[in-house]
Amino acid sequence: KGSLALSLWNFNKDRVFTLTPRRKQALLYVAAGYQLKEFARREKLAYETVRSHLRYARFVYQAPTSAAAVTRALHAGDITYEDIEALQPFKMKDYYE
Repeated sequence: KGSLALSLWNFNKDRVFTLTPRRKQALLYVAAGYQLKEFARREKLAYETVRSHLRYARFVYQAPTSAAAVTRALHAGDITYEDIEALQPFKMKDYYE
């Protein structure tokens, strides 16, 4: 077993699958801390459709969990912290002021 950095490097080098905009959006909602049901309600999607989007995102990033898929998507540059922050209901800097 190699280091995490080496594993991520190999993952990025060999990746051939990409996310659709909707699957990326589902991953961003998870990263922002939303529950799947909340994402489904906001986007007027069936709950099982949302689960399917996240299952595919985990497959694309070869991740065992959605949290791991978010980490790998960030590392790959497919999502950014700014994308995640834009979905959060409050900004951390506002919370602490």
